[in-house]
Formats: sequence, C-alpha cells, structure tokens
Amino acid sequence: MTQTTAASTFGVSLRAVSKWMRLSREGGLRALKPGKRGRRSGGGRLNARQAARIRALIVSKMPDQLAMPF
Repeated sequence: MTQTTAASTFGVSLRAVSKWMRLSREGGLRALKPGKRGRRSGGGRLNARQAARIRALIVSKMPDQLAMPF
C-alpha cells in the first residue's frame, strides 16, 4: 500500500503516515507506541498570590491600558 493510499484509508494526513513510517524504520514497532499526552503534572499553574495579582490587574484596568491584543 502506498503512503497516499494509507493516508486516505485511515483518514489522516500524508505527513502523519510519513512520520509513522520514519519512526517505524528508526525504532521499530516500539517507536510507534503512543506517548503521554497533556500538560506535565505540577507545572504551569499559578499560585494563589500570582492569580490574585493578575485578577486585580484585569479587574482594575482596561485592556488598552495593559496593551493586550484584544
């Protein structure tokens, strides 16, 4: 089966099939195993003090004053 045919059969892009083929060649079937998804646990969250400061900035000023794009 060609990569183009595989892409249309499985409803994915040709780029996805090409990536799968490369991973398979370089690392075998183990390389095709899905990895963990989503955000890393414990990271990327504001603490209570940071959240309160940002909320106060948003409530007390207009977006133009904060140079926000919206």
